[in-house]
Amino acid sequence: MLGLMTIWGFGAFIFYKVAYGVMAHSGITVLASLLMAVALSLSLFIMMRFNAIEILRYQADPIPASGSRSTLHSLYIRLVKIFIVGSIAFALLSKLVVFGFSSDLNGYLGWRRNVLFSSGRLEESISFILIAIAPMFIHFIIIIFGIRAQHPARKK
Repeated sequence: MLGLMTIWGFGAFIFYKVAYGVMAHSGITVLASLLMAVALSLSLFIMMRFNAIEILRYQADPIPASGSRSTLHSLYIRLVKIFIVGSIAFALLSKLVVFGFSSDLNGYLGWRRNVLFSSGRLEESISFILIAIAPMFIHFIIIIFGIRAQHPARKK
């Protein structure tokens, strides 16, 4: 688990440094990128614990007589809820990190007066959030494909 979190953290560090450098001419500081990568690793670790609980519940339930399609969909819905809550928490944490450690990007995004929302640069704020949660979304898709690949084996 530690190795997986280290790989996600290193990949996220490089991704954030490059992606925010492309998005804003000023870029993001190394410290802010590093803190966002650490926060992503911790967020993924916490989300994986909740995901593991839901997946274990799904695997422990006997298959209903009508088929396991409904339980698979309910598992997907529970995992999507975990993903949404985790993404919102991580996006807010990312904004606070950039607000505190990257004054150039903070000025570019227009967050000088309001940390959580700025209507002046809505497009940039949305792209910031999308870039922030992109690695988390990739991780979520990998989990969904893994569950989908194991589903036929569960029917036997």
